[in-house]
Amino acid sequence: MGRLQYQLKKFASVIAFKDSPEEEAALKNGTDELMQKFYKELIEPIASVIETGRVVIVRHSLLHSVPFHAFHDGERYLADRFDISYAPSGSVLKYCMDRPDVTAAAPLYVKKDAMRQAVLRESGAAQFIHMEVPIALRQDNPVLSGVEFADGMFCIPDVYSTQWNTNILSLSRIEPSVEIEGNGDDLLGLLRAFLYAGSRSVLVEQWRIRREPSDAFFERFYSEWLSGKSKHQAMRTAQLAVRADHPHPFYWAQFFLAGRP
Repeated sequence: MGRLQYQLKKFASVIAFKDSPEEEAALKNGTDELMQKFYKELIEPIASVIETGRVVIVRHSLLHSVPFHAFHDGERYLADRFDISYAPSGSVLKYCMDRPDVTAAAPLYVKKDAMRQAVLRESGAAQFIHMEVPIALRQDNPVLSGVEFADGMFCIPDVYSTQWNTNILSLSRIEPSVEIEGNGDDLLGLLRAFLYAGSRSVLVEQWRIRREPSDAFFERFYSEWLSGKSKHQAMRTAQLAVRADHPHPFYWAQFFLAGRP
């Protein structure tokens, strides 16, 4: 995990001062080498027995911050071989799978100036909920992790006590963030809370380096999904679109889907 955090911070610091395709390419090679090491340790021993094109990964402890879909086998990324999603646990995944789709509901866009009560009035049934609000992850006290509305924090216990009845709830960061260290209990707790509160899936932007690739990803994802494609198909298309202009994994690997694929 420390090596991944180092690569992420190094990449963010380099591109903050200048755009250098040559330097970005060199940093990408270093990151791909690290992702290949992850692949050899965690995937290669079981690769021969994976007989499906769809994989749901239940991460544990420090691995909660590791983007399995960006693992590299020396030729391609794992996301090029499988449709990959994540789940906090098998029981949470079953809970999400057993809930029917939300139909005949409008989408809900939540900005950083949104007030809690206004959001909660509309979160009981929404086609999807896109949240662009500050995300506070508390490693010192994970239960206090949550999202910040204009009138205060909305922590994990608050999420459990409300309804977020939607097909997809997206957590989009609004400012650069490259901190991924820790045991993952903060992010895991927040995901679990939104899934139990009714969200069939949660789409997370785990870190952000620049706004433009992130905006491009979400725009393409919603366009593909609303056109009738599955969430997996929409994820793949949106990631490939970002990769075409920004090939370094730190521009596209921060997005992952948890819950119902």
